[in-house]
Amino acid sequence: MIGNRIRFLRINYTNLSQEDFAQTLGFDRTYISRIEVGKQNVTVETLIKICEKGLKISMEDFFNFDKIEIDTMQG
Repeated sequence: MIGNRIRFLRINYTNLSQEDFAQTLGFDRTYISRIEVGKQNVTVETLIKICEKGLKISMEDFFNFDKIEIDTMQG
């Protein structure tokens, strides 16, 4: 679920490739790939970094499915 959410927001909210997203965070692309497909667990600290530095959203917005999906659809 977390990985699916990260992938959804990366694609629809930031429009970054996995490679660009990983570089922004200082991670390897394969690490991001494993997180997105659910093969890699993510720590709270890493999730905070993904939200704040990569997605540029708060943790609250990350878990607020209605708000982010509405904002994304409105452009």
